[in-house]
Amino acid sequence: MNNISKKWMKWIPLFTLAALCIGFAGGGAATKAETAENHKIADGVYIGNVYVGGMTEEEAVDAISAYAQSVDDAVLTLNANGKSVEVSAQELGITFQNTNAVQEALAVGRNGNLIKRYKDKKDLEHGSKVFELPLGLNETAAMEVLTAKAEKLNNEAVDNGLIRENGQFQFIEGSSGVEVNVEKSLMTIEDT
Repeated sequence: MNNISKKWMKWIPLFTLAALCIGFAGGGAATKAETAENHKIADGVYIGNVYVGGMTEEEAVDAISAYAQSVDDAVLTLNANGKSVEVSAQELGITFQNTNAVQEALAVGRNGNLIKRYKDKKDLEHGSKVFELPLGLNETAAMEVLTAKAEKLNNEAVDNGLIRENGQFQFIEGSSGVEVNVEKSLMTIEDT
């Protein structure tokens, strides 16, 4: 070997080490970017009516909480025989049941074997993925509220009658009563 080759032979391990260090540093930055991206929900994902695509877990929880609060504040009108009363969803004990929805949304395209993850991503290219956010009802609270509100909606029946005025009898027409069937009303709310 000539002198020039020998000089470069000393430097090759240093260049190799420098290249590896640069490669690891660059790879570390890519890994951090990928990790941050992996903590976001895939685009095209909904939880109920709330679009959570591209959100982090915390952002999705905040969005669902805001939506849940709007449902709590919703006012329902109960009608019977021309009378009505209002009651909030929160008073009836209406709550969301799928507490794992955010975790399920985060898992789309990330959990399962390679084929399932690929299929999830392809499915999102052709349409949205919607996780249901079903409502539940606290039957005890709803029964108490309906029973209390039913008193304002009920009409007592009035029998027909006769009264005597100026020596003559006058017929007084009665009226049908209306009574709220609390149990049936509860079943109607549950089915809705």
